[in-house]
Formats: sequence, structure tokens, C-alpha cells
Amino acid sequence: DDIYNGATPSLGISQGNLVAGDALYVDYNGDGVITTSDNVVMDNNIGFPLRTYSLGLNFDYKNFALSANFYGVSDVGYIIPNTYFFDFQNYVQANESVVDRWTVENAASVTKPALHLTNTHNQTASTLTYTDGSYIRLKSVEFSYKFEKGAVKKLGLTSAQLYANGNNLYTWSKLDDQMDPETSGTSNYPIIKRFSLGLRVAF
Repeated sequence: DDIYNGATPSLGISQGNLVAGDALYVDYNGDGVITTSDNVVMDNNIGFPLRTYSLGLNFDYKNFALSANFYGVSDVGYIIPNTYFFDFQNYVQANESVVDRWTVENAASVTKPALHLTNTHNQTASTLTYTDGSYIRLKSVEFSYKFEKGAVKKLGLTSAQLYANGNNLYTWSKLDDQMDPETSGTSNYPIIKRFSLGLRVAF
């Protein structure tokens, strides 16, 4: 009923026939028509965080050492790309993220609109596609062991340290695994995890 009794869309996009489960846009100026005159500012910080922060931790015990570095941003928003959020972009296979869509059975709990092949009504930039881009990432961790000088001296070395480290190991974010908050979307190649095992020596 809300779809059929609401304000008439007139956004200059392909409307098709609206159905239950489609997005409802707010008629801010109350003229009974949804146009660009109803646009309002959602967030001035889209893609540009107000705060960035980092934390470095170092622990040493005898010959063992452990270090970790965290990095994060807050007060930033992102617009989810159409290729990720919406269905059948350019008539190609839909992203798996569209599976959790509005149906009669899940209408009470679903947060994404109904599926369409050609209707782009739901793709108008709105709070529907806006998401909090804040995150904290464990950028690096290293665990190492430094051999006793007496032991390495026999090998002609002044020092030797065995280490294992990793980068971009875990991210706390409201985005799912298909979106990387550090690259602001899905169109960029995601930041990969890296693991290393090595030996540092000095002669």
C-alpha cells in the first residue's frame, strides 16, 4: 500500500512498474512528487574520515619479542557501489550479495529491496546505499626470537633473529568480506593478507 499510495517518482530514471519491496523515498517538500528537489545532505564525510588513529604495541620477554600495529578511521561514510548492491548490472550475473532480498516471506527482516532486471528505481542515491565506513585493522604483527650471542658467534655471526610476521590480518568493520573499507569499495583490488617467515643475521 505504501508503494501505491506514496508520492509519484519523477527522478529521470527508469521507473518501470513499482512493486512491493521497492524503495520508498521521502517527499521532503511535500509536493506529492519525488524529484531532485527532495534531495538532502546525508553526510559531508563520504569517503573522507574526520578521524584517523593508530596504535603500536611492543612486548619483550628475555629473547622473545612481540609487536602489533593497528590502524583505523571513524566518522566516515561510503556509498555502496551499484555493481555490488543491486541486481543484474548491465544484464550480467548478479553479485551474491543480492540473494538476501525482499520477498513476501522475509519482508519483516530484510534490509535490501526487491530484485529487478531493468527497473533502476531502487538505485537512486539514498540512505539505502549509504553505510558507515569506520573500521579498525590489525595492520601488522611480528613474533621473533633472538638467539644467544654465544651460540651464533660459533657460526661467525654477531646476531641472529628468527621471526614470523603478517600484514592486514583482521579488520573490524560493518562492511562484509566483499568490501574493503580501506579501498572504499569493491571496484579496487582488495588489500591482501601477507605472511612471512625469516631469519635476520648480522656479521
